[in-house]
Amino acid sequence: NNKDSNYLKSEWKGVNIQHVYSKEIFFGNFNVFITDFLSLFHAVRNENDIILALGSAPNPLFYHLKYLTKAKIITNLAGLEWKRSKWNNLAKLIIKISEKRAIKMSDAIIADNLEIQRYIKYIYNVSSEFIAYGTKQFSNPDQNVLKKYSLRKYNYYMCVARSQPDNNVEMILKGLLLSKANNPIIIVGNYDNSFGRYLKNEYKLYKNIIFTGGIYNYEILSSLRWFSKIYFHGHSCGGT
Repeated sequence: NNKDSNYLKSEWKGVNIQHVYSKEIFFGNFNVFITDFLSLFHAVRNENDIILALGSAPNPLFYHLKYLTKAKIITNLAGLEWKRSKWNNLAKLIIKISEKRAIKMSDAIIADNLEIQRYIKYIYNVSSEFIAYGTKQFSNPDQNVLKKYSLRKYNYYMCVARSQPDNNVEMILKGLLLSKANNPIIIVGNYDNSFGRYLKNEYKLYKNIIFTGGIYNYEILSSLRWFSKIYFHGHSCGGT
């Protein structure tokens, strides 16, 4: 976990957490490379049986570090990170190289989406294990959670997404405005970055567009999903 995180404890539900250097405020998106590489380098230096890399973006050099460890390296590709619009051409090239080396040099590859699995086979001719995201069935919605946002059940729209262009939140908002629908829409996520601040400023005059901030309580988030009329999912690069 990076040191900029709001969660600074050394343990979570029995999982030990190692905090690494991180200065997103200075490095912006490039901080992903720094933090992930330092995290994986720490894992290589310690005696581990298995190293699970979630995504292949960290750094193409990491997979050469595998010769310094006896641990098996498993990579979950997660998505086509190099396609994300937040990266410039140089970053996209680095990430694409990293993806290729990760797939060729990892001891095992995991795909959490069948299309990602087909992509890995088609592009790299490498077999992967398909492990879908698990889910927890929810059956006890609480209508009281709607009061905070002045919502009525089955009368509002909802979108949960990180604040980055390739999740197409702005496309969803533009489409909603063009439709002339008066139903409110709640945008759930931490939008405290440059793109998030742009969205909140650009659409601040529309009373039916509500940015809730991040909601990390399972019951509250699930209840909001339960009572929504339409749920929008605009992710274009992720594998989930």
